[in-house]
Amino acid sequence: WDDRDIVHVLTTEALISSGATWQVDPGLIIKMDFAAITIGSQRTTVIIGDPTRPNDDPVVFTSVYDDNFGGDTNNDGFAGVNPVAVRPRPGDWSGIVEIGGSVFGGQLVPDTETTLLMDEAIVKFAGGQTRDGVVRNALIIGTTSDTGPGFFQITRNQFIDNLDTAISIQPEVLRVDNPK
Repeated sequence: WDDRDIVHVLTTEALISSGATWQVDPGLIIKMDFAAITIGSQRTTVIIGDPTRPNDDPVVFTSVYDDNFGGDTNNDGFAGVNPVAVRPRPGDWSGIVEIGGSVFGGQLVPDTETTLLMDEAIVKFAGGQTRDGVVRNALIIGTTSDTGPGFFQITRNQFIDNLDTAISIQPEVLRVDNPK
């Protein structure tokens, strides 16, 4: 996705298919209406932002009710100005999920080749549920205990006003380099 001139609105779960590449350029605003982004396993590459361009405009994932980014997308007036406008709340949308493996022939196949690079993104008002009632954290990496050694780099991001846990990482996928 590379069109900074529009606000992207998701109203359902978006699945980034296994084997696909999805790149979200800096400066994009993606508003969620009880939606989620699920990253498929097995050779999926997701690049959010651009680590080679530090201090560029962030990628913003937020509630459809958040008028501070992209304006009044849901056309109810600006929250805080118009008394009938809906204010954004923690949990307005679900989250970003890397599923960490797949089931093939009744057996779990660990994910060994998924890449997630997330740099200079803002994730706001996540941690709620999708339209089908599934509740998630703002960012989940590896939802199975047998997740393999995919590559995940999360740098210079902000998780703001999310419900419950902002980031959930299965211990099997965690390796810390240069901790500060």
